[in-house]
Amino acid sequence: MVSSLLYDLPTSETYRVVFMRRDIEEILDSQEKILQRLGKPVADRSAIRTAFEVHLKRLMEWLPNQKHLNLMELSYIELLTNPRDEIARLNLFLGGHLDTETMVASIDPQLCRNRSAAANN
Repeated sequence: MVSSLLYDLPTSETYRVVFMRRDIEEILDSQEKILQRLGKPVADRSAIRTAFEVHLKRLMEWLPNQKHLNLMELSYIELLTNPRDEIARLNLFLGGHLDTETMVASIDPQLCRNRSAAANN
């Protein structure tokens, strides 16, 4: 789900939100490659980065005040580099009924094609 849609979830229900954190430069690299592949114009990187940072700041200030939303943050790079521990945390957050071994086995670090230099250290 796109994070901007969290604002529209009905407050009459309760939700567990798993928020995946990923390096902004990796996200921008990925988005630019998709747009280029589709033959679409690439937006100004600086403007997109600023808009995304403003959105995240606003969202992370708003989320703790939402009684109908339970939040867990996961790091994309941690999930790739330390999947067993991250999936164990996710399993606990979601009630403890996940097939964690199958989940661990499904992670393919080779699919991370836009890893930033910071994430490689």
